[in-house]
Amino acid sequence: MERILRLIFISVMALSLMANASLSFVYNLRIAESTKRQTFEKGSHKNTFSLTAINNNRKKRDGTKHNLAGLLESYSYVTPVFYARADFAFGQVRETHGCLQFKEVETDDLLLKSGYSYFINTKTKFTISGLFGIPTHNDFALKHYQLGYGHFGLGIQLDGSFNYSLPKTSAIRGAFRLIQFLPRRVLYTADKITQRYHVNIGNLIDLFIAHHTVFGHHSFEFGYDQIFFCNANIQPYLEGAREKFNYIRPEFFSTYKYTISTHRTHQILSATVSAGFDIWPWFHGNKRIIEAWFSYGINF
Repeated sequence: MERILRLIFISVMALSLMANASLSFVYNLRIAESTKRQTFEKGSHKNTFSLTAINNNRKKRDGTKHNLAGLLESYSYVTPVFYARADFAFGQVRETHGCLQFKEVETDDLLLKSGYSYFINTKTKFTISGLFGIPTHNDFALKHYQLGYGHFGLGIQLDGSFNYSLPKTSAIRGAFRLIQFLPRRVLYTADKITQRYHVNIGNLIDLFIAHHTVFGHHSFEFGYDQIFFCNANIQPYLEGAREKFNYIRPEFFSTYKYTISTHRTHQILSATVSAGFDIWPWFHGNKRIIEAWFSYGINF
């Protein structure tokens, strides 16, 4: 009976081809930007390791609910002008549609990132970075909700910060990111016919802006991330697939951090809440997205 219900659930989900059937922690720019601040701009050591516990809840306008709880591990090596970072995550995916439910533990993609920073003056800093994403599993988005996109990704990111008060207690920070995901062949059954589809999930574009303020050991950050997923394509043609894998999504977030410094290490605890929704597509899009994460980082 359980097997029959599972097959029915997968069929319903596949036929609907709901938008953004994948979620990734490592590609989440709000998490990446907030945890990146754990590299400690003042008197920092070169190595940083952080653990981030994340819970993501979504409800679509068609009533489908998604929950993803996971753990993100990050390592960074930072010098005054150069940095390299690696991110990996795993978690439990849960999808509920009426009385049908799918649940599975999955791994996220592996994201490698490095960049070069330069200062225009004492207040203004720019960073240019390259990104390389490596899938850890096949693309199952046509079958069920998944953690990780399951495609190789190549990208570029531009970051900037402007400290408008001294001694660097308040700053405006922004970022632009463009990622091109490489297509791959996916085995899928539609209308009782199994064949390989050429799946291209397209491009991921982020426009990020935030305000950051420091009060002694405490810091606060709030901001906005505008996300575009576009140019998805599937061959042979699968009705509605391309339109429903693309989306436009605004998300807002707020972060609190507390720093503990000793002569050997710097440690930081942070908590963040994020909320968003899908502007497009409408019916298959998310009515609400609530995400929270708690992070611990050590700089040594």
